[in-house]
Amino acid sequence: MDTKFRGETAGYDDRVEFRFVPDTDEPGTYSVTCTIERDVSWGTTIETRENVRYENISRANPIEVVVPREAPSDGVAIEIEIRNAAGDVLHQSRTSVGPVTPVPTPS
Repeated sequence: MDTKFRGETAGYDDRVEFRFVPDTDEPGTYSVTCTIERDVSWGTTIETRENVRYENISRANPIEVVVPREAPSDGVAIEIEIRNAAGDVLHQSRTSVGPVTPVPTPS
């Protein structure tokens, strides 16, 4: 049976935390390729990670990607693909987080 992942996101003034939690307690090794963007509306890529190996990943120890925020008004997005050791795609998603506090627009 292939492992499935669910995404969790938490936004703070200084960072955004993306977690990808497998539906198993059995530790596993996974390969992750992701693109992290800031200023989501413009799609400014700040980092690309390809085939990063994560070991001992389980429900209690999920894959975590922490993205620092320069300001609470920064929008952040991640596009991610998670593969098992055989190279099968188990999860693909794009998640974005807007500003922590509303940004006033000029009238």
